[in-house]
Amino acid sequence: MFTVVIPLYNKENYIERSVRSVLNQTLVEFELLVINDGSTDKSEEVVKDIKDNRITLINKVNGGESSARNLGIKNAKYDFVAFLDADDIWDPKFLFEICEIIKKYPAAGIYTSNYYIQNNQNELLIALKSKIFNKCMLLKDYFKLSRNIPVITSNTAVIRKNVFLEVSDFDVNITMGPDLEMWYRIAKKYHIAFTPLIGATYCQDANDRICNVKRNINYNFFSKIIDDFQIELNANFSKKSEIRYINELVIKDVKEILKTNSALNARIAIFEYRKMGVKIFLWRLYYLSTYFPIALFKTIHKLNVFLLDHYENIFE
Repeated sequence: MFTVVIPLYNKENYIERSVRSVLNQTLVEFELLVINDGSTDKSEEVVKDIKDNRITLINKVNGGESSARNLGIKNAKYDFVAFLDADDIWDPKFLFEICEIIKKYPAAGIYTSNYYIQNNQNELLIALKSKIFNKCMLLKDYFKLSRNIPVITSNTAVIRKNVFLEVSDFDVNITMGPDLEMWYRIAKKYHIAFTPLIGATYCQDANDRICNVKRNINYNFFSKIIDDFQIELNANFSKKSEIRYINELVIKDVKEILKTNSALNARIAIFEYRKMGVKIFLWRLYYLSTYFPIALFKTIHKLNVFLLDHYENIFE
């Protein structure tokens, strides 16, 4: 029923843990495709040493996580494709619970669950803490629910294979956030089904996380989202929650640039995003705050959120 795709690049210290979490699923009807994206360490050998006939190792020239996921989708034998990063893990009941919500919501485009975030102190933090996420449901407004923290992740997303025929593959030109861009495309066309099971653990202790790398403007990601959104505006279709969602993504991106790189690059990013057509509320205050400690930037953002929450006509 399920094809599980793990993109793999230089994760020799983590990949066995991830693979074992898949093999330990209580639901046993699946195939596991490990897409080795040109690893230069011993990742390939680690996978080969795990003996299970459900595992298929596919080697390819390095092309990035999106190209690896796309190859997994292309080679999938089953109707539903699940994804797991090579340094994260699943709960043993994850696929079983996803199977249950597929039965309940057969027309959904994405099936997903709650998840843990394991921080650098090895603490397990529940990602989606709101009472809204205490039951199985179709998410009424993905963009509203995803403003503060991702509702869908690359470890919890299970997608019907024919959905990719409509929305196309992961964009290989987007190096930061290609999964978010994919969920964005699907969420505009399909319902999203959710189970409260904490089905996966995102491990922040792993090496080579994008958050550990110095950041520049995420141009390809936002240019594609804005282009798609402008098409909707031209068709007289617009959702306030989608505008808010894009606004939040931009501010988070600028904040990460401010934290990991320089204030100058953060200011450049604000201007570049505005030139792309992104609607940044209070952008002048955000810009000025980059000349001061980051605490002021965060305070400006709290003001931004308050105004948008209480004065909806700001969208008009």
